[in-house]
Amino acid sequence: MRLAGAIIFCGILMWSCSKVSDDSVPPQILLYTSNAEVVMPGDVIEVTVQAADNEELAQARLRILSSFTKSFGAWKVVNISDISGATFQTTYFLSVPDSALAGMYSMGFQVADERGNASIDSLLYFTILQPGIGPEFIDFATTPFLSVAGPNTLSANDSLIFTGFAAGDSLTSVDFEFKSATDANIETYPHEIEDASLWSFTENADTVRFADFQTLPVRMVVRIKDKAGHQARLNFPLFFSN
Repeated sequence: MRLAGAIIFCGILMWSCSKVSDDSVPPQILLYTSNAEVVMPGDVIEVTVQAADNEELAQARLRILSSFTKSFGAWKVVNISDISGATFQTTYFLSVPDSALAGMYSMGFQVADERGNASIDSLLYFTILQPGIGPEFIDFATTPFLSVAGPNTLSANDSLIFTGFAAGDSLTSVDFEFKSATDANIETYPHEIEDASLWSFTENADTVRFADFQTLPVRMVVRIKDKAGHQARLNFPLFFSN
C-alpha cells in the first residue's frame, strides 16, 4: 500500500463549518486490501477496507483513476458513501467493464470524520489487460538479463541492449523511463511509431549506457502505447553495486 497526501472531502468540510467541535484527530485506515494485481474485463475486483475514528466517521471514498493517460476512455470510479459510527468495515465489488483501456490504474481509499478531518489517502495499483486488443510484449529481453521480479544488480559501467517485439493494433510509441526513488524521471528514451503493428526492440531501441546518467535509477519502466489509448508496461527494479 502506498500513501499519498491527504485530501479533505469537500462536502464534509463545508458541512463541518456549522458544527462546533474541537476534534483534530484524523481517522485511521486499519485495513485496505484488494485481490487485483492484473485483471481483465469481466473480472470482479474485491476491495476490503476497515477504518476507525476517535469520535464519529462521516464519509468514505473509493476511487479508481488511470495512471497512464488522460483519455476519456480510461475506466474511472468515484464512490462516496455516507457512514456513521466510530468504526467502518466493508468490501466493495467492482466489475471491470469491457470498455476499460488496458494499462495501469490507481485505486485510492479515504475516510473523513464529522469535523472534516480526513485520513491519509491510501493507494493501491493494478493493471488491466485487454488480450487481443491492447499492445503486447513478444519475447522481450535485455542484455544483461533483467527480471520484473528482481533483484537486478548492475554496475554503473553496464549498458542495456534490448531484443524482442512490441505488437498491437496501430502502435504509436515505445518509451523507456528510468526512475528515481521518488518516482521522478531521471532519463527517458522515447520512440515515436507511425501506426505500426509490429516494432522491433532489436532494430530500433537505443542502447542504454548508465555511465551517461548523472543519477543512477532505481527502476526502469518500458511502456507501449497504441492509437486507441491502450498501454502495456513492464517494470524492472534496479540496484547498482559499488
